[in-house]
Amino acid sequence: MRPPLPEPARTARRGVALPLALFVLLLLALLVALVLDSAVQDLRIARADVGVARAEAAVESALADLLAAPVDSAFLVLPRGAARQSVATVGGDTARVAVQPLGGGLARVVAMVRSSAAGVRADAGAVVLLRAERDTTAHLGGLRFRRLPEWWWVPIP
Repeated sequence: MRPPLPEPARTARRGVALPLALFVLLLLALLVALVLDSAVQDLRIARADVGVARAEAAVESALADLLAAPVDSAFLVLPRGAARQSVATVGGDTARVAVQPLGGGLARVVAMVRSSAAGVRADAGAVVLLRAERDTTAHLGGLRFRRLPEWWWVPIP
């Protein structure tokens, strides 16, 4: 007579499916967490880029306003190094523009903007060299700031 056949091999593998399913679910949860973290970081970077672009646009707007406005003739008699500063606040943006005469009609302008929107704060600025000249387009012959040729402004890092 033959000896009885051993039990099927499946009894040795009992209980493998549950740990394997839990391991796969853990890996999927880790992958989803990493993807969501990456998406949140990308969103924060994009918001910061928008904030910096907004601040840089405000600096350019402040400089454009300065170039378009007539210059007070009292500017020419200010001593070298004395500075006039103006502050303008619009929404979440604060622009500070300081004009400092250097002599001979030259002026150094420092424009700084702090922008706050959507929980993001960004700063931007520029140093600009301008010359006060007679405005030939004005009826009364007032003064206007004109850009110097070539390198007339530098962004502040």
